[in-house]
Amino acid sequence: MFKDTAPLWPGCLLALVLTALAYSHPLFALDPDRALTQYVLNNWQTAQGLPQNSVQAILQDRKGYLWLGTQEGLTRFDGVRFTVYEKANSRFKHDNIVSLFEDRSGNLWVGTFGGLHRMKDGIITPYSVKEGLSSEIINTICEDSQGNLWIGTDNGLNRYNQRAFDVFEMKDGLSSNAIRSLYKDRSGILWIGTDNGLDSIQQGRFIRHSAGTVVRSIREDGHGNLWIGTDNGLVQYRDGKSQTYKTSDGLTNNAIWALHTDSKNNLWIGTYGGGLNRLQAGKFSALGPEQGLTSDIVWSISEDHEGSLWIGTYGGGLNRLKDGKFITFTNKEGLIDSNINIVFEDHDQNLWLGTNSGLTRMSQGLFTHYGTKDGLPNRYVTAMTQDQRGNIWIGTEGGGLAHFQGNRFEPLTAKEMSIHPNIRCIFTASNGDLWVGTYGGGLYRISNDGITSSTTAQGLPHNVVHAIVQDKQGALWIATNGGLAKFSNGKFTSYGTKDGLSGSVLLALHLDGNGVLWIGTLGAGLGRLSNGRFTNFSRSNGLHDDSVAQILEDHLGNLWMSSNKGIFHVAIRELNDYADGKVRRIHSIAYGIEDGMKNLECNGGSQPAGSRTASGQLWFPTIDGAVMIDPGKFSSNQKLPPVEIEQILIDGKIPSNIVEIPPGQRKLEFHYTALSFLNPKKVFFQYRLEGFDDVWNDAGTRRIAYYTNVPPGRYTLRVKACNNDGVWNEAGASLAFYLKPRFVQTPWFYLLCVAGTALLIWMVHRVRIRQIQKQTQLRYSAILSERGRI
Repeated sequence: MFKDTAPLWPGCLLALVLTALAYSHPLFALDPDRALTQYVLNNWQTAQGLPQNSVQAILQDRKGYLWLGTQEGLTRFDGVRFTVYEKANSRFKHDNIVSLFEDRSGNLWVGTFGGLHRMKDGIITPYSVKEGLSSEIINTICEDSQGNLWIGTDNGLNRYNQRAFDVFEMKDGLSSNAIRSLYKDRSGILWIGTDNGLDSIQQGRFIRHSAGTVVRSIREDGHGNLWIGTDNGLVQYRDGKSQTYKTSDGLTNNAIWALHTDSKNNLWIGTYGGGLNRLQAGKFSALGPEQGLTSDIVWSISEDHEGSLWIGTYGGGLNRLKDGKFITFTNKEGLIDSNINIVFEDHDQNLWLGTNSGLTRMSQGLFTHYGTKDGLPNRYVTAMTQDQRGNIWIGTEGGGLAHFQGNRFEPLTAKEMSIHPNIRCIFTASNGDLWVGTYGGGLYRISNDGITSSTTAQGLPHNVVHAIVQDKQGALWIATNGGLAKFSNGKFTSYGTKDGLSGSVLLALHLDGNGVLWIGTLGAGLGRLSNGRFTNFSRSNGLHDDSVAQILEDHLGNLWMSSNKGIFHVAIRELNDYADGKVRRIHSIAYGIEDGMKNLECNGGSQPAGSRTASGQLWFPTIDGAVMIDPGKFSSNQKLPPVEIEQILIDGKIPSNIVEIPPGQRKLEFHYTALSFLNPKKVFFQYRLEGFDDVWNDAGTRRIAYYTNVPPGRYTLRVKACNNDGVWNEAGASLAFYLKPRFVQTPWFYLLCVAGTALLIWMVHRVRIRQIQKQTQLRYSAILSERGRI
């Protein structure tokens, strides 16, 4: 139980007021309506660059870098590269990093097993018991409203006022000298978690709120509730009243080591042995090793500026949860099986998912499963439709057809079982007839007149039928393993590669609003039939993949296609422009694992291998779940990625002065980064060396710019970057420097050369004059001698 007692704090007075630290809350947060298993889960361990797999503290600084405290050093992470600071390469006194804090001035404070360290602009200043700390084991760090730094150690509470340390102990009113956590709430009250309960500082004195339990983490939610993580449960505390939650209430473990309240008021709970828990709308849910978390011991939790949740574990490295653009439903969310063959929405907006293990109906968030005990002739469901009377029809692999009646499925009668048992598609025509495509048995029509079949003998190009659509004129278009067929006026017309199709095995068909027929093939790309002319699209001209399992059209004018390499979309306008010769290439936007898919491989060859619902959602079946995206609610990342120029190397070495670079250098390397973590593989860079480059250089995802033989002069390197959704930070970052010339490259050298040349010319001229004068004198002397002789 938590209750108030109030011993006085002798001789001390603190006035704490409300402040808001920069970046205290991110602009975004995880979608609270998703199950924990529907977030994208990533992991980094020593194989990816972490110095050690126990992450005890996480902090994102105001620049955007992620800082990680491990048992083998402090680590800075930009989404791609880990930079490690340790005793061997810095002024840190110990490599075991247990706490991190950034103050209002941008100083990074690092708590270790070897004292406190301040890091600013790359300069590290250590503090130890010599400077007045009560202990060199720093468990927690916080800042009050006056800018004083509070440091919790194993042997007392310390206050640092930028000049000296004041130490407070049990004799001053603390419930224990072992301080485990510190937290300043919105009203400015400083809360203190100790080995013997919860304390606070209010109006200059210590207030004791509980006793007898270790308090390891403290957080406040948006409603003003204080949440306390203890070794014996989670406590909600407000106005002197408390409520404790334990495993009996849904927690997976009573030992709480980390807490975080996100910007959508969800409480995230790190447990010692129970993984990660979330308290949302009064209910607990959990994510542990069975769901992909790399450890069941969670030591630290932090939310970044893009709304992702970072989880530091014991022995499992760093984990990250983020929203994907797709939401995936698997057996973990309640489906009968994760290997999905078809997705179909009925007239009542119930969603049906056919799998290898039966059928699941999703209705208002509830799942109902159907198997052979419910009348399915076979568990392998491959096709589905609804007729004009509202009857649900399903097709199976090996069991033929069945229709839904009285919450059960009824197979066709013995007389009707003459239909081939391997069903690939069922289509309801405008006149009410059912058309059934099979694998090897051709095409069947079920009408009031009975059942008729069509095979290659009647003009069908192949007896394997994957998809059927109907145009506005009433003609049926049929995708087969031998090309495209059109059924009109009782006759089949076939189209194949000789007619312009790029391939023969067709998997999917779609008719857009303008009557253009789009054709998905196996390995031969996307086809387009308009006004009797075929146009083909492949990887060579911009299609993401040459196998197209399904084609869906959104309300924004895009075609969405599923494939073995994920899901992608292309604007219909761009496809039409290519067909008309207006452009030479199309642009596909592809999505995969980082966007919420569990597996890139989509299922196809059945109908419907994906559906657009009445609300505009697009659903696709994959071998690991049904994935959904809503283009109308497509949330793109609008946060500009902070750009940093981190380092310059001159001939492979770090210069002592990057403002003035000594002469004679031949190779320049500029290392830069952009601090966007959602999908660093889609972060692209451009750079330009002003004074040398006339245009921007496209660097792709490369984070280094190389220059050689740059002449002396003044230059400015400018770098800009875009985030995963193509939003560019045009301002970027810049670095101005002066590349000093050799003496032979300076104006003084050229002036001396000119003066030397002039002097040389003058000297040559003087020598020549003297030679002429000497020659003249000799000739004159010779003449005088001759005259004297005569």
